[in-house]
Amino acid sequence: MLVALAIAAALLTGCSRHTPSGAPAVPAERWPATLSDLHFVWTAEPGIDVLTQPAVTVRAYTESVDVADFSGSLDYLYPGFNRAVEPNAAANAGNPLSTLNRYPEPGGDGKRMAGTRISHILRSAQRGQQVDVIICEWTYGAAWQQSNGMYRIKSAHTGPTAALLTDRISLLAPADLSADKLPPQKGPSAYPLTDVFGRWKVVGQLQATDPNGAGPEWPEFLQDQAACADRAPVSVERREYLTSAERPRSDFPTLPSDPGWPVETQ
Repeated sequence: MLVALAIAAALLTGCSRHTPSGAPAVPAERWPATLSDLHFVWTAEPGIDVLTQPAVTVRAYTESVDVADFSGSLDYLYPGFNRAVEPNAAANAGNPLSTLNRYPEPGGDGKRMAGTRISHILRSAQRGQQVDVIICEWTYGAAWQQSNGMYRIKSAHTGPTAALLTDRISLLAPADLSADKLPPQKGPSAYPLTDVFGRWKVVGQLQATDPNGAGPEWPEFLQDQAACADRAPVSVERREYLTSAERPRSDFPTLPSDPGWPVETQ
C-alpha cells in the first residue's frame, strides 16, 4: 500500500471481430508519439508479485490493449502478443462473452493522451490450467488533450466507482511452469522490448462497470468491484473532480513507469 499512497500523493499534486495475422510491424521507436507522456503504474495485493508470471502476462496484455485503443494502431502491440492472445470468437454462436473481445480494436482517433494509467491486481483464481486474474483499472490519472490545450477524461459513474474499470483476464498456464522462467520484469523502459508472455495464453477478457458487462462467467463481479472501490488510491471527490470537466495538464502528472520493463540487452 506504500506504493499506492505515493501514487495518491503525486496525483493530488499535480467491438467487432478481428483475427490477427502474423506479428505486428513494430516501428523502430516502438511507442506511439501520441502517448509519449503516458506511463503505466501497477500495484497488487500482498502475496501477488507483479514481476513474475502470471502477473507479467497480465501487465503486458493489458498495456498492449490500452496502447492499441489509445494510439489507433495495432503496430505497437507488445512482442509476442499475437502468439499469446487468441483471436476473437464469433458473436451470436454461443461463445462465452469473455472470448468475443480479447483481441483489441484500434481507437484513439489520433488524439494525444497524457498522464498515468493506474492498475491494481486484486486477486487470482486457478481452475486446472486456467487462471483468472481480477484487475482494478483506474482511469482518472490520464486524459485526452483537447483543441484548447486542456485535458479531458470521462467516467461512466460517480461515487465510489467513479473512474473505475474492473477487468477479468483469463489465462491458460503452460503445462510445465518450470520451463517458462523469466527474470524479474522490472526496469526503466515504459514497455517491454522482448517477448514477455512466455508460454502463457490469454483466452478471455472481460472489462465491466456493471453486472451486464461482467456476464454469467463472473458471478463475483459486484464483490470484486466493491473491493476495488475500497482500494482507490485517491478520494471519490478527487476522481469526480478530474472526470467532470476539462482540466489542466498539471492535474494528470506522468509518473515514472512502475515497475516498468527491463532494457533490452545484446
